[in-house]
Amino acid sequence: MEAVSADEWSRFLTEELAEGCVPRVWEEGTGEMDQALASLLLVKLFRMDRFVPAAERFVGRVFGSDMFERVEELGETVGQVSATLPVALVSSAGFDASYKVDRLVERTGRRCTNIAMGSDEGVASADKAISSAAQTGSWVLVKNVHLAPTWLQSLEKRMEALSPAGEFRLFLSMEASPRIPVNLIRASRVLMYEQPAGVRANMRDSMSTLAARAGRAPVERARLYLLLSFLHAVAQERLRYAPSLGWKGFWEFNDSDYECSAFIVDTWLDAAAGQRSNIAPGKIPWEMVRYLVRETYGGKIDDEGDLELLGRLVERVLTPAAYEAEHRLMGEVAVPSGTGVADLMAWIGRLPEREPPTYLGLPANAEKLLLVGLGRSLIADLGRVTELLDQGEQLVTEA
Repeated sequence: MEAVSADEWSRFLTEELAEGCVPRVWEEGTGEMDQALASLLLVKLFRMDRFVPAAERFVGRVFGSDMFERVEELGETVGQVSATLPVALVSSAGFDASYKVDRLVERTGRRCTNIAMGSDEGVASADKAISSAAQTGSWVLVKNVHLAPTWLQSLEKRMEALSPAGEFRLFLSMEASPRIPVNLIRASRVLMYEQPAGVRANMRDSMSTLAARAGRAPVERARLYLLLSFLHAVAQERLRYAPSLGWKGFWEFNDSDYECSAFIVDTWLDAAAGQRSNIAPGKIPWEMVRYLVRETYGGKIDDEGDLELLGRLVERVLTPAAYEAEHRLMGEVAVPSGTGVADLMAWIGRLPEREPPTYLGLPANAEKLLLVGLGRSLIADLGRVTELLDQGEQLVTEA
């Protein structure tokens, strides 16, 4: 530690991205993983505001840099499970993953019955749909099953008693909750979904869902999708700063808002372009697109100030000026020069993994307090998980 200069310590304590300039306090010959762990501990001790980014870097070093970019393909999972094994789509609060089943059904042409839980009618409808689909070999999607924990407790035995057709699949969408029976989780194929963290991950996820459609004429469609994807990412990422900075409320923006807005874009762009392969950006019906997108996302908001803020964001992002070179979407975010889907996806890939708050229209120092709170919460969660693992090992030993 004595070999580390005062300038190195000073830089570490003052640098904005401190996780990239941690003093090398370890001895020569220290293994790479031990170095990574020592760096993480130093950040925890001296720069709690950078602990979350440092933890992400550490996990990337241990498990591979592409770990956070791996996407579980639901279609592959469906092909791997048997008809008696439910597929549980578990998501964090405010994020509904059931749209992934809807998208798979649309892509494959499968017959699927959708049931929403939350009432006695939902329970009866789910039982009836499962019995019928098990005989015909179709699919059933039961949404919000965390609202029916009693029904879930009996579902495992029902599945064991069924003799379903080989093509039958049961999908259960739910929020993560302690009310979900542990035995059901063990007897299911569980896919965990969380809102992608950061503008880059959010845009990569949303743009990839429209990649097949983005190549359709007119060529201006792909960039319009990009603008919509950026707006969606900004709206969701600002929620991390709610209620003090980003939004005044924790509004439940989700992918269905994005899908609906993409449908709006397609409808009005097709009407304006007709059969032409190009359309002048000024000829796109911006006013109507902006109005309908604002209404789509605004339907989740019941605060007048936030509605006005949403309107300003929509006006700022969805504009014909975005087709001009070097146009700034927000802060220092300049639009890409390419027009093809590959060019736009490459531009998204070059965005920083964790964007500065200015990308969201927030002050540059907005993230520091947020990251300190997230870091402390992460350490507390890690402590609880470690405690549970220790209890489990003790039970195994005593058994």
